[in-house]
Amino acid sequence: MIESIIVASIFFALVTVYLLIFRKYSHQIYSDALLALFLVVYALNIGSYLIVVFKWLTEVPFLYKVAAPISYLAPPLAYLYVRSVLKNEIKFQINDLWHFIPVLLVAINYLPVYLMPFDEKAVLVARVVEDPFGVLYEKDGFLPPYFQFAKPVQCVLYFIFQWQLLNRFKQNKILTSFNKQTKLVVHWIKVFNILISTTVFSFLLLVVVLFMGMDQKEANQDFARFSMLLLALSILYLSSYLILNPQLLFGLPYVKNSPIRSVTDEVENANVKEDFDKEAKVITDYFEREKPYLTPQLTIRDVSVAVDIPLHELSFILNRYFELRFTEYVNGYRIKYVVEKIKEGYLNQYTQEALALEAGFKTKHGFYDAFRKVHSCTPAEFAEKYSI
Repeated sequence: MIESIIVASIFFALVTVYLLIFRKYSHQIYSDALLALFLVVYALNIGSYLIVVFKWLTEVPFLYKVAAPISYLAPPLAYLYVRSVLKNEIKFQINDLWHFIPVLLVAINYLPVYLMPFDEKAVLVARVVEDPFGVLYEKDGFLPPYFQFAKPVQCVLYFIFQWQLLNRFKQNKILTSFNKQTKLVVHWIKVFNILISTTVFSFLLLVVVLFMGMDQKEANQDFARFSMLLLALSILYLSSYLILNPQLLFGLPYVKNSPIRSVTDEVENANVKEDFDKEAKVITDYFEREKPYLTPQLTIRDVSVAVDIPLHELSFILNRYFELRFTEYVNGYRIKYVVEKIKEGYLNQYTQEALALEAGFKTKHGFYDAFRKVHSCTPAEFAEKYSI
């Protein structure tokens, strides 16, 4: 039963990873990548447990200790994910590399195991499968075996860091003045932190049991199964929560850090459209006044600089306010321009290809696809249909 739950948690975690990677908005690529990596790491850790329990490790002894350094990725990835969401970070910072030093140190420590002859490793793996906890107290790397208990210390430290991030965020802002989409983010981060707390608790429980009853083989195995069950249930709930809340999975709200309107019930219940009315008008005015869409090389970064709106916030507004991707938003103006030109008799003197280039399209194919998407016909058919 427990193993079935563990397998289910791995499955749902990987499904969530797939959705995070292939179904995302551009303003959250970095956050999604961190969360996806976090889930992959946990799936690998849980999978490693199953490989030992079902004694599959004897068939692939070269995998022994491969997951050990990888497991040290989970705490910093969870921390960086929370920070990226609350601080609207859009790329990895070089200074954050120090978070991954423990991963490198653990990998170096286990070099003797990785370089061990196959036959010798097969013998070691056979002992591990028979008594997974008995070998915990034997030296199989450069460092003494008890260095493994540095892992719970790392977990607790990052657990504290995550809650500090959330608490500081709420202290810097009056909670009642949060707009609706920001409250949604804060609630999700709180859920995420609680689930991480559960995994930390389960891990600490296992460590305590190992210290107090290292000679009780059956008790150790029972507590290990209980610990893995808590971990699996946490990951299962996390994945299910994301899948059942698509507004998080397919468009995690941008945390608006600029001051919002006065605190009233109307503002407290405001939706995304009301929160970003001002910015949306700036974008619309810019497109109607300057006609940047006529430039084939136009990028979202160009628009961000022109309207003085951060790139990630601009992407969020297009996705959630206008409910369009950047290309769709720009092509909408281009098609409107094309229709006006057709009505003026442009096609009586010039070709459709010339019209496409003038409207800002890079290729004839892209022009036809965009036009058909709006009017369900080609420009020539449109002109003929309306006798233009």
